[in-house]
Amino acid sequence: MIKNCAKCLLIIIFSINLISCSSFEKVEDWMRKNTKEYQEEQKDDIKVGKTQLKEFMSKSYCKNGSSAKILKKEKNGDLIYSVNCVRNSQKLIVTCNQNGCLKN
Repeated sequence: MIKNCAKCLLIIIFSINLISCSSFEKVEDWMRKNTKEYQEEQKDDIKVGKTQLKEFMSKSYCKNGSSAKILKKEKNGDLIYSVNCVRNSQKLIVTCNQNGCLKN
């Protein structure tokens, strides 16, 4: 009898913990981000952003080399990069999308 009550109590506590710690939206978002389709979409977005960034930098600011790091991905698909020009030690913030890049 005591074992059954203890089991029921543990199940209830575990259920309450599970429900209170994470909402279904967070779980759904987490599950969506772990799908192969989502990973491929992210990879394609970053590839487009890098291509646009290379073209933008070669035409304007860092003709002799640069390094870039993604700072943030906006919900509309824009990628925000922190770019360091090697030659003149200039630091830029650049926003890229499928249409091109802009210096911020």
